[in-house]
Amino acid sequence: MNSLNSTKGYSKKTLKLFVPLLISGSVLFYLLFSDIISYQNFILDIKKGWVFFSEFLTQNGPLLFLSIAILPTFILPVSPLLALVGVWACGHDEILACVMATLSLGINCSLTYWIGRVFGVKSINQILHFFRIKSIDLPKHENLNFDLWCLILRLTPGIPFVFSNLILGSLKMPFSRYLLISIPILAVTCFGYVLAANGLIKGNIHNVLGGISLILVFFLIGKFLLKGRKKNAN
Repeated sequence: MNSLNSTKGYSKKTLKLFVPLLISGSVLFYLLFSDIISYQNFILDIKKGWVFFSEFLTQNGPLLFLSIAILPTFILPVSPLLALVGVWACGHDEILACVMATLSLGINCSLTYWIGRVFGVKSINQILHFFRIKSIDLPKHENLNFDLWCLILRLTPGIPFVFSNLILGSLKMPFSRYLLISIPILAVTCFGYVLAANGLIKGNIHNVLGGISLILVFFLIGKFLLKGRKKNAN
């Protein structure tokens, strides 16, 4: 009898421990599973939104080039937008598309330069710190080689377009020299991306190889010139 009572007592204790654990485990599983589903839905929504947005832009040329002039300011990568210009060029003149893309990037290049120049290094460093990018150590103005800085920022892969503009503006590089170096680099980049994307859409291997080669050769020449300037500076 005593053993029966002790067994019942043990079962009740086990049940009291097991039920909360079962409930907690079920709730945790539900939360994790629902988070996974909501995350997947979120990713799908982003993809659908980008497909709709890209189709809308490629069907509306003026808005496409306006978006290139404005959206990189908000840290949107430039390369997908240039690829959309390549798609747009399928129904239009390719050279015209490249020229318009260069002009649009030139507008953004100028806009973000003046934002950096007006707000200064401290404000730009705060933005860079927010995105976990190393802050600018401002050299003495008399020792500052603006041309070298511009080439480094333009030709170094991985530096977002808008940050290069903001940094050069905050360093107060003369605007005319800034455009003189930046625009040719942007033009070659635009022509390369647009021709490559257009070639992929049309199945034109010459445009694909031409666009990619244009970008690679230009950046290799830029790197070579950059090394020469660094040696002369030293």
